[in-house]
This record gives sequence, C-alpha cells and structure tokens, in this order.
Amino acid sequence: MTAKNPNPVLTRADIESKIDLLRRTRIAFNERMAQRDAAVAKINEEHTPGLEKSAQLAQTLEADILTWAQENRAAEFGESKSLEFSSGAKIQFRLGNKVVVFAAGKNEKKVIDALKRRKLGIFIKVAESLDKNLIKSSWGGKLLPANVAKALGLRLEQEEKPTLDVPLATAGKEQA
Repeated sequence: MTAKNPNPVLTRADIESKIDLLRRTRIAFNERMAQRDAAVAKINEEHTPGLEKSAQLAQTLEADILTWAQENRAAEFGESKSLEFSSGAKIQFRLGNKVVVFAAGKNEKKVIDALKRRKLGIFIKVAESLDKNLIKSSWGGKLLPANVAKALGLRLEQEEKPTLDVPLATAGKEQA
C-alpha cells in the first residue's frame, strides 16, 4: 500500500530540487549516524570488558549451582521438586519438553525401515519443493531448455525497477 503523494512532481526542475534536498538529507543523516556510532563505540569500549567478565562469572556460578543440585538431589531435595534458599532463590526440577530419541542400537534409517514394514509411513516426512535457484540458473541450458520449462508451466520473469544514485559530493558543491 502506497501513500498518496500530496506534492506530485511536475517538472524536471522539481526533480532537481528534490534530488538536492535528498542529497543534503542523506549527508546530514550520515553525519548523525557517524556521531552515534562513535558514541556507541566509546561506550562499548568502556563497558564491554566488565560486562563480559560479569556474564562469564554469572554463567559459571549458575552452572556450579545447577550441577550441585543435580548431584545432591536426593539428599537436599528428597521427594520435593524445589528447594528455596534464605536469599529467596529457588532451584526447581521441572520436566522439559518431550524429545524423541533412538533406543540403543537404533538410528533414523532403522526406525524408518521399521515404520515402513509396519505400514506406519504417516510418521515419515516427505517434502517436495521446487529448487527455484537451480531452475533460474539452468533456464535455457542443456539441463532445462526454455521450451521444456514453458511446457512444464514455468515462466521466468524479471521486474524492471528504477534506482536512484545520489552522489553526496557533486562538482562545485561540498558535503554540507
């Protein structure tokens, strides 16, 4: 959906004026982006080492705590699925999402073969789709002659779109 342009372009002079305004706007935008990027780089340089150190420490502490919980589940938790600490922190054992895994000595091929023998193919994925990139690159060649592609019901389309190249510095004009 495109918005209606309240100021339609009527002449080439209008276009020249708009191009000049666009050029100046892009220059100002680029300058603001450079200022912002410099400020962000300075902040990152100042804070990143401390953030990385804190994140690494937090990750190590959490891993140690969860390993302790796993190793001491029977002694510390008993039948309970959670344990609360004086700080208000709580360690909980929760069931995760169900995951299909292969039994010992089985692999995907063996299970697929067993499903086929038992006529349970409904559990086997079969996905067919066109390789459009291969079609585009092969169009009109030995692999896919154009007449064959057309007989199959395919068309190769390419939309022509205008592009705009606005140099930020022009002859006789400095970057503002």
